[in-house]
Amino acid sequence: MKKKINIRFIIFIAVVVLVLALIIFGIVKLVNKNKNNTGYTQIAPEEYSKIVEKEGYTVNDIIENLQDYGYIKNALMGVSKDNTYEIEYYNFEDEVSAFNFLENKITAISMLMGSDGTIDEVDTDEYSKYAKENSQYYCLIFKIGTTVICSDVKADQKNEIIKVFKKLGYMN
Repeated sequence: MKKKINIRFIIFIAVVVLVLALIIFGIVKLVNKNKNNTGYTQIAPEEYSKIVEKEGYTVNDIIENLQDYGYIKNALMGVSKDNTYEIEYYNFEDEVSAFNFLENKITAISMLMGSDGTIDEVDTDEYSKYAKENSQYYCLIFKIGTTVICSDVKADQKNEIIKVFKKLGYMN
């Protein structure tokens, strides 16, 4: 009789340990869901709003202006204190839509700035970054997962944009 209790107890403990291991594995998987090997993490619209507002920007929901584009889940625009530039946030249904948007933004920047200037471009499976700078403008686009954050500003506002992108976790 005594041995049956010990075997039952051991089986009970093994089941509890297995369940706890599965729970911990699930939590770790959930936490790392939007992370990639670079350490960059896709942020939710609420987090974008919170960080950008803390930096002194006014955040506007612009999704109504984009209703014809069903593949955009969220669209926010952080407007600078002096109303001279914006930092845009887009969250897409899927990564293909986000990538296509990124490509369209790069084309628009090329048209705005022409061929002069320096380009810093990174395109990996985890994230994409495109920055272009000339004597007049600085443009920055960053895509992680299904999100794209972008801004094009006058060259003298470059450091402000970089500061905010870093706060958002989209730059080191």
